[in-house]
Amino acid sequence: MSNNNISPQIFNPQDIDRFNQSKLVKLKVASVKYSGREFNGFQYPNGTYGIGIPQIIDLLAEDKDGFCPSKNTASRDFKRLCGNGFRPSKHSTELGNAKVNVITLDDFGDLMVTLSTRNKVADAIARKSVKQTIEQAYDIAFKQEKELSHYQEQLAFDVDRHLAEINDRLSEVEDLALPGDEFYNCEYSQWSI
Repeated sequence: MSNNNISPQIFNPQDIDRFNQSKLVKLKVASVKYSGREFNGFQYPNGTYGIGIPQIIDLLAEDKDGFCPSKNTASRDFKRLCGNGFRPSKHSTELGNAKVNVITLDDFGDLMVTLSTRNKVADAIARKSVKQTIEQAYDIAFKQEKELSHYQEQLAFDVDRHLAEINDRLSEVEDLALPGDEFYNCEYSQWSI
């Protein structure tokens, strides 16, 4: 066993308030490739990662029929769904002084699970991210060396395939439904597959 045990920094939610009070602190920005998509990712000064609410809206908007709040109400809508533990906070970034609403990756994971019954993209990301994490653990246990790009490509493929399977099942149900049937003109957010 190698001695590459790097302990992650524990994120303290109170740190967000301290970072907000400091006008000098700006979040670092990097281009993140995840599930076949690319968006700006953020890093807090303590090393914790975050994702912007606008980036989440762009991901969710891929599902034209699913739940996707407007950019103006997204933080409030997500907080209503996830409860008081959901804490978006506004931060300046290296890209400029315009503030961006950001949540931690922990909150992002919780949000994807919460939205998985209301949005096909959130469902695919939640399910396939779990598979990828478990697969990486198995690869480490069985000493299977794989590049990070393998996992990224596999996740993108799995998410897209899962979305296609959901759409196929929905179209099959819609083809069978007749006016007056329980599922006729029923939206994805009202039932699960």
